[in-house]
Amino acid sequence: MPKGRAKPPKYVAHKERRILGENVGRRMRERYKDKTDQTKALAEESGVGRSTIQRIVDPVTYGSYGPTIDTIALLARALRCESSELLESVE
Repeated sequence: MPKGRAKPPKYVAHKERRILGENVGRRMRERYKDKTDQTKALAEESGVGRSTIQRIVDPVTYGSYGPTIDTIALLARALRCESSELLESVE
């Protein structure tokens, strides 16, 4: 990289990953409120691995993990919403 140029950000969609994490977490808690292990319940219904779901909803890791469109679609189906709803800001 030429001298004097700033490095591009490592994760360009940090805001979107935060929004996704917050929305999946909120919807997961609402949908599986009667379950003791909500992450496990979502994993079983969606087919997405527990560790993947944990990385998406954990504020420490969601900025560094970018789920695929297919993963988002599987989560949306299990959470009874559209994929686009998981990416909408609720501010």
